[in-house]
Amino acid sequence: MWKKLLKNTVFTAAAIVLSAVTGACLLFAVYLIPEERIRANVDSSAPVYDSEGLTNLYIPWLMSTRMDNYTDSIMLSEAAYKGDRSAMSEALTSNYVYVTDINSYYEPGYLRKMLDPSPDNSSVTVSYARYWHGYLILLKPILLVTGIWGIRMINAVFQVVMLALVMIGLYKNKDGRKLMIPLILSVLLINPVSTVLNMQFACVYNLMLTGTFIMLKTGLYRSRHYWRFFLFMGIAVAYFDFLTYPLVSIGIPLIIMTVLGNEESVVNIRKTIFSFMSWGIGYVFMWASKWVICDIVTGSSIVKDAFGQILVRTVTNAYEETGIESGNVINVIGYNLNCLADPLSLAVIFIAIAGFVIYLLFTHRKFKADDRFVIPLLLTAIVPFVWYMVLSNHSAIHFWMTYRNLALTSMAFAAICATAAVKKKGGPVN
Repeated sequence: MWKKLLKNTVFTAAAIVLSAVTGACLLFAVYLIPEERIRANVDSSAPVYDSEGLTNLYIPWLMSTRMDNYTDSIMLSEAAYKGDRSAMSEALTSNYVYVTDINSYYEPGYLRKMLDPSPDNSSVTVSYARYWHGYLILLKPILLVTGIWGIRMINAVFQVVMLALVMIGLYKNKDGRKLMIPLILSVLLINPVSTVLNMQFACVYNLMLTGTFIMLKTGLYRSRHYWRFFLFMGIAVAYFDFLTYPLVSIGIPLIIMTVLGNEESVVNIRKTIFSFMSWGIGYVFMWASKWVICDIVTGSSIVKDAFGQILVRTVTNAYEETGIESGNVINVIGYNLNCLADPLSLAVIFIAIAGFVIYLLFTHRKFKADDRFVIPLLLTAIVPFVWYMVLSNHSAIHFWMTYRNLALTSMAFAAICATAAVKKKGGPVN
């Protein structure tokens, strides 16, 4: 047992160190790309953001349609930033141009102001070093040939193809067919239109689709090394994501693994716990490795800054940047749940429940929860609420995107129902 534990510990440490070094080298490589074409394509994208606004809802009453062109502008500004230090220093410090004049948020030309700092300090250079910003290894090369509309087209094609491949993978597995509708419901909750329009929302969704496809294609859901898959999923999310709704990257593949694995309840519970632990270790230590590397190479104090932000994001009384007045845990959860209180979301929920009841009646089936899956799926379902309690400040301020973590809860309950529809004794064979 101890030998196995030591072996797994060494593997985990090596995986994180090698991932961090590789991630830093990849960022260094793309920061060697000349900025002229990138800046031109970012500049050409400015009119799109001028017409759409930074945080508008493209369907006024539907919270899942809130744009995050504000964060996308930061991502584009980072990609186009022209610094005077070494490529490695620029890659690690992640500089961009911040617009200090709040009135500019609502005026045309906002993105163009993020190309260069201004003499009057209405836009200044700032560092965003506490994140990896791994998306830049893809964004910078893409910006050599196209602007925001091209990026959105690439996102759309990739996401449609990957979702289709995942659905095909589920269909090929008899037990996987039960999860096709639960997965679609979760995708609707995430809102795939928003993941196409905003790079900010695309990272986790793209990673989830890619990871799920790999798991289905390779049969990792049957492997005893399943925890390594979730370790690398945690590493990947820490590298690419901007702290949006990271739990989706583990929750949806984990639900699929639980059902397709056909293990006993105790085994599934253990695998669920180990999967979250592996993902969390990869996520936390990969993220922290950026701070350490940055401090060593640039002589900065990112570790101190990062711990300061952790303290802010895990308390409920730091709302200077927002109009939220109350931050107790119940309200934080309420902010996120309220994103599903619109007529369209409620209609989808009602239709899903009614459709399941009709299915039971017309196929002569009954609801009998499968003991192998109920507890592990319920454990997965409650994880978003634990997340909201721990990262209470972040989950309150950014509820309009963190609510997407509830896709786990949605799919877990739908999976419980899908696996509980069994034939009645003496009923017709379907």
